[in-house]
Parts: sequence; C-alpha cells; structure tokens
Amino acid sequence: MINPSNVVKILADRVSTLLSLTRPTNSATIDTTSSITNHERQVAEHLCDTLASIVNSHSYTFEVEETLDHGLADDGLISEAEDENEDEASFDSDYRDEEENKEDALRTNFSLDYMIRAVDFYDAKDPTTGKRKRRWSTVKHKFRRIPHQKYIDRFRNYLEKHGTKKQKHEKIDDYVFDMFERARENALPVHDNDLRRWALKKAMDESLHSFVAAHHWLCSFKHKHDIISRKVTK
Repeated sequence: MINPSNVVKILADRVSTLLSLTRPTNSATIDTTSSITNHERQVAEHLCDTLASIVNSHSYTFEVEETLDHGLADDGLISEAEDENEDEASFDSDYRDEEENKEDALRTNFSLDYMIRAVDFYDAKDPTTGKRKRRWSTVKHKFRRIPHQKYIDRFRNYLEKHGTKKQKHEKIDDYVFDMFERARENALPVHDNDLRRWALKKAMDESLHSFVAAHHWLCSFKHKHDIISRKVTK
C-alpha cells in the first residue's frame, strides 16, 4: 500500500535538491513565500490527481521513452560516448570523396571567402571594352598569398564544385535544427531517424541528390548543436 504522504515528502526533498543543484552559486535565493499563481495551482492539481490515480489503482506502469534534446545536465541522460569518439572535425562523409581529399591543401591555405574575392577581382571586366580590366601583376599585388596565376582556375573550379554545395549543406543544417526546435517546444519526441528524414527532405528540395544523411553527418549535427539523448518517463 502506497502512503501518499511519504510520496509527497520524497517529492519535496527531490525538488529542493534539484533547485539547489541547478541554481547558480551567485544567484539570489528562491523566494518560497511568493504568492501562488494560477499556473502553479494547475500544476499542483495535476500532480495531485496523478498521485490519487496511482494510490487508488491496483497496478500501474511507467513508460520510459527516449528523445533527443538540448544538452542539459540531468540524471536521465544517456551517454553519448560513441558520438564523442567520432572525428567531429572531419568533413561530412556524404560529400567527401577522393577528389576532394586532394584539395585539402587548397582548402587549408585559402578560405572560401578569400577564393571568392580573388576570382571576382581577377574576372572584373571593363564596362567599355568588355575585357578583363586588370593584369595578373595587379591581382598578384593585391592577393600576395597566391603563388601562381593557375591558382585562379583552381579557385574557380573549387567554387563551382563546392561553393553552392556548401550553401546547400548549411540550408539543410538550418532546416533540421529548426524542425528539431519546433518539435521540442511542443514536447514532441525526436529520434535520430527524424533528423535524417528532415535532412533528406531538405536535400531533395535543394536537389542535392548525393546527400544520404549518413552516420557521420548525424554525429556532426548533434555535436554542433549540443543535442543529446535523454529518457522521458510517462
């Protein structure tokens, strides 16, 4: 037989402990004498009804569901050690191939913005003649890190291949995180397959057919946005 008074006492102790753990050390003490709001009264009534239902029942079960959530400290968090062991610094395996691996040196030495500015400066045309208005020596003087004129073609090829693709990947990232935020704001559970499904939908919308939402992408996305798995008891 369950003694509801004991349950209430244990609950009060747990709440007191939780507040002391989550409250910053330099924050003011929580006012325990503040007036009771209507919302607080509704929460208390709901807890009371739930407790009464448990006490009056011959049997009861608790359902534990896992969901992705923001990385907040909690006793119910599930270890993400496997994800943390992934090489998060690497590029998404969905769009890394042998040809791109050969371009590591180019990507390391020159940022995307630098390549764009160099190509635009080099390609600028004289509105009167329609021809390029700058000689290579002028371009070289402004962009001193470029060792040879042939790098302009390498920059151009890289931008044509990766510039647009990078933007599409950023759109996928933004879309999936927005969907995740909406779901959690509405207290809806979110799983890895949901993230993949949203990512694939956005990739299709962006005509990025090579994207497959692989495990490396999933780990990278969760690490970037500090998303972890947690248990929810119902």
